[in-house]
Amino acid sequence: FETLCHAARRDDSEVVVCGAHIFPIPPQPDPWLEQVLSPKDAFYPQFEPEILFGDTAARPFIWRVLVKRELIERNGLRLQEDIHIGEDNAFQFRLYPLAKGITLISDKLYYYRWAREGSMMNELYSGSDKRVKSHAALVKHIGEKWLEAGWMETMSMEFLQWSVEFLYDDFIRLPLSEKIPIAKELMPLWEKSGYYQNRNAMPVYRYEMFSYFE
Repeated sequence: FETLCHAARRDDSEVVVCGAHIFPIPPQPDPWLEQVLSPKDAFYPQFEPEILFGDTAARPFIWRVLVKRELIERNGLRLQEDIHIGEDNAFQFRLYPLAKGITLISDKLYYYRWAREGSMMNELYSGSDKRVKSHAALVKHIGEKWLEAGWMETMSMEFLQWSVEFLYDDFIRLPLSEKIPIAKELMPLWEKSGYYQNRNAMPVYRYEMFSYFE
C-alpha cells in the first residue's frame, strides 16, 4: 500500500494499478493471465481508450487497483451486486473514463492464487455455456452504462470490437437453442452503440464475427 500511495502522490493520480505474482505453478497458467498481471510502468494524465482496450494490463482484477475515495464518491461508483462474475471489469469500465490521472506500475505487490479446487471461478469456467452467458450479461451491463454516460459517442468502435471478441470464441460453441436468446439480447445493444455506422470500417474478421451474431 505504501508503494501504491507513493505512486498516486508522485503522479497526482486518482487510480494506481500494480502487478501480481501467480501461484501455484504447476499447473501452468494461461499466458493471458501472466500478461495482464505484468503491467509496464505508464502514466496517463487523462483517460485514454488504450487503458481499457489496449495491451496495458489495467484490467481486470480490482484487488490490485488503488482508487482515490473522492473519485468513487464524486461519481457514486459501487460494485454491481447483481453481477457475480466480472464485477471488477464492470467497475473498471465505469471508473477509468472518470479518473483524473491513472498510473500503472510494474511492481508485483500481490500473490494471486489462480488455481484452487472448488472455487467459484473454476466451477463457472468449467463450461463455455456458463462463461458466455456471464460474459454476455457483463457486456450488456457495460454497454448500457456507457450509452447512459454518453461515452459511445467517442468510443463506440473500441467498445464494439472489444465486446464481440470477448464473446465470440465461446459463443460459437453453444447449441443453436442457446445462441439465439443471447444474440437477441446483444444485437439491439450493439445497434444502439453504433454497429451499423461502424461495421464497414472494421477489420473483416471482426465484421464476420458480428455477422455471425446477426
